[in-house]
Amino acid sequence: MSENATMTTPDDVDTALPIRRRWTAAFRAVMSRGTTGLVVALLVGAGLWQLAQVYTGGTDDVGSSGPYRLNCAEQPYSFRESTSPDGAVVERFELRAGDISPSDERYPDGRQRCEMVGQTDFEFGTPIWFAYSFRQTGTMPSSWVTMTQFHASPENGERTGKPPAFSMRQQQGQLQLLSRADTRVNTTTQVEPVVRHTMPWFPAGTWVDIVARVVFDPFGNGSITLWVNGTEEYASGPIPMGYNDTVGPHFSHGQYRGAANQTTVFEFANVEIGTTSLAHRVSAPQTLPG
Repeated sequence: MSENATMTTPDDVDTALPIRRRWTAAFRAVMSRGTTGLVVALLVGAGLWQLAQVYTGGTDDVGSSGPYRLNCAEQPYSFRESTSPDGAVVERFELRAGDISPSDERYPDGRQRCEMVGQTDFEFGTPIWFAYSFRQTGTMPSSWVTMTQFHASPENGERTGKPPAFSMRQQQGQLQLLSRADTRVNTTTQVEPVVRHTMPWFPAGTWVDIVARVVFDPFGNGSITLWVNGTEEYASGPIPMGYNDTVGPHFSHGQYRGAANQTTVFEFANVEIGTTSLAHRVSAPQTLPG
């Protein structure tokens, strides 16, 4: 597919300003293992972090606490995190028919979502690295399903939501890398995506190691580099990517799709995101669940 092709499928929208937030007492951080309810382990250092959360009950669109906000349908199966004996941290996102998150109730198209929404805005022109191992089980819909995206929050004078500046998604059996760029000071109309790269979607039930490096610059000095299972899959070279904003985009991962009846599970193991190089993860990914 051409790099200049655009998509006609529904666009992702920013969820940084949800229409309804439900704050639960369970989201208060408990900094000790073995406590029932929610366990939060936050590691901060050298520009990288990991967030570990375990929910024993239903999941809501949870208020911000730390580097992520959980945005899911209110079902007990929607999100679960676990730590295996070998130390691998796995986040499990499940969507079934009708799983609409509270923030998406305003839309009539039935879109479905369970995501971790990052609360840190990254700088323009700075390499941002993310790495994780990914596995999909269940049945994939042929329509779009986003697994990773970088959103820019709306600024003064702009629409309430802007589509992501960068996203990775499945559509019709293909993984697609999409970018958007806008040099206007105020983004007041829709920005169409450019499909930068396509490749076959991942085999079901198989762990795949992902490492990516992205740079946001709407004026032409952005870039995307993607490694899959230790091999460089795509390197864009200089491209325009991102919005002409005062604040950079934030990172989200999970499962976000158009209306679908299939039951699909996305698992992310050992998610890392930050401005310190993760190039070593290309050849040395973290330990997978035993």
